Order: sequence, then structure tokens, then C-alpha cells
Amino acid sequence: MTYQEQIARFIPEGSGDVLTLGPSHAQALIDGLPVSPGPKRAIVLEGLLGRFQQPVRVLRQLADQLAEDGVVIVAAPARLNPRIGQGLTRRQLLGVFDAAGYDPVGCAVIRDERLPRPRIALRGHAGGSKAEELEERTSTGIVVSARLKPIQAPPCSVVTLDGADPPTAGVAFDVEVIHPDRRHAGELRAAAWNRGALLASGEYLAFADSGSAGDGPWLEELLRWLKANPATGAAGATAYGFGPVRIPTHQLPYRLVPSKQGEVPAVGASGMVLSRRLFVECGGFDERLGPDLDGADLCLRRQLPLRVRRDISCSSGPARSELSLLWM
Repeated sequence: MTYQEQIARFIPEGSGDVLTLGPSHAQALIDGLPVSPGPKRAIVLEGLLGRFQQPVRVLRQLADQLAEDGVVIVAAPARLNPRIGQGLTRRQLLGVFDAAGYDPVGCAVIRDERLPRPRIALRGHAGGSKAEELEERTSTGIVVSARLKPIQAPPCSVVTLDGADPPTAGVAFDVEVIHPDRRHAGELRAAAWNRGALLASGEYLAFADSGSAGDGPWLEELLRWLKANPATGAAGATAYGFGPVRIPTHQLPYRLVPSKQGEVPAVGASGMVLSRRLFVECGGFDERLGPDLDGADLCLRRQLPLRVRRDISCSSGPARSELSLLWM
């Protein structure tokens, strides 16, 4: 996917102008940018933010020009790519948005097709590099979308598909429910879930579709467990395991039936609960993968610590903290 394609995916639907600024607008931003009147649906900074000594000030300056649900989208060169050697890392860019008072809602790494895809041992350390660093070394850039932080956000947002009832029965707190539509009959659920997640404002995200996500009040139970165990990355209603030994000569994820709550290698996407910030940092679900792979892939790419409730699963464990890029 190109820069422009990813930027277009992050621009919200609705009325209002989209303002695009590049390196030639740097001085105008310093002097006080003259722009067309009216709130902006999106302000896009392409290859621009890394040129400023005070990028936080630049982002704060743009806040007054955004519509209520408007976003600022920053596309920056990937600093860790040896062919580039400048720009920003994913964490640097997210940190700038945090400091400027924004709420990141989407993050994507644009792969450099000139470089080979990295492959690492399933339980190895890839020379001491973290998975996200390996990913960024083989990318051309980072794209992050963020909106202003809401004054008050719900504890959890549930993104549900295909007419599935949201798992909110008996939940003793406010839940934001988002129902994204599939854009065409063949669209995979991962793509629709990712679109819905861009609209979410809750501290946590949960995903459900018409498939099985476990019985009973799984949402409240898993949220309670995540809050009590902040080191756990995600919790879910279904568990998955992986075969041995090395990427890419491994077995595909397979469904587990645990006898009790506990740690597992991965959880399924339907019935998954995790912090929204972690979901953003991971780049969301891989939209090329179907229901048997999308949740397990997300767990593996960032090696989320996860947990299971009866048939509910979570995965965790420092020994897996360097796994990534299984499906890249």
C-alpha cells in the first residue's frame, strides 16, 4: 500500500475540506498558516513534521482548524530504514501526538518493496531487535492519524459486524457500540473492524461478529481481568496455538480448547479485548487475512500477553516478546 492509499483510508467520511501540506509549507506554518475558512475534516502533513525543532507546537497550532471529529494525519519517512536515515520512528511520532494533546486512532507502516521481508526465529531475538524495529527497517514511512482527545471517553468501544448483538448485556458501565458496514460482499471482517476502530474513543476495544465469541458476559469479565493485570496485552473468548519452530516453516494457527482460564499463545479476533492504544500501535488487523488468522496474527506481530476465560483466551509471556512478522 502506498502513502497516498493509506492517507486516504485514514481520512474520515463527511463534510469539510481536506488540507494537505508538504515541505514547501514549512515556513508558512512557522509564520502562521493562511488557510481557507471553515473547519477541516482532515489536515495532512506529508514529509513535513520532522523538519521542525518543535513539532508539538506545530500540531497544537493546527488544533483550532479541525472539525469536531477532524483528524491530523502525518506521513513521515521511516528513520530506521538504512536507505533513508532520517525521519521518525513509530513511537516518536505517537509520542509527539501525545504531547500535543491528541488521541492517535490509526497507525500504519508502509513497506519498502525494495527490501526483503524479515524472517526471525519464533522464539529468537533477531539480533536483539524488537519486532516493530525490524518492521520499520524494511519500510519507507510511517503514517499516523490522530484527533483531539475527547473530554470524556467511554471505558470500552465494541466494534460489531454482520448484525451481531453487542456483548453489553449486564455490563455495568457505558459502552460505545460501532457498527461498520462491509463495503462489498467479499470484504474480510478485518478491514471492516479496522474502519470501525478508527471511530472508537474508548480506552479499550472489543471485537465481535456473527461467529462464536464465547458464551455469557465475556466482555465485562475480560475487561475486569485486563484492568487488574495491565501487563496482559489482550484477552479473548477463543484460544489459538502455533506449531514449531521457525518462520516461515511453521504450522498455521490452530484452535485450542483450554480447560480453564490461563495464558495461551494467541486469541481469536471475535471476542478479543485489548487497549485501543495497543491496537493502534500494532497497526490493527491485517486486512489480507481471514477469520482463522486475523486474531492470531495480531497477537503474534506484537506478541501481546493474552489470557483465557474458560473458553476465553489470553496470551502473555516474555519469551515470546520478540516474535513478529509471521504473515508480513
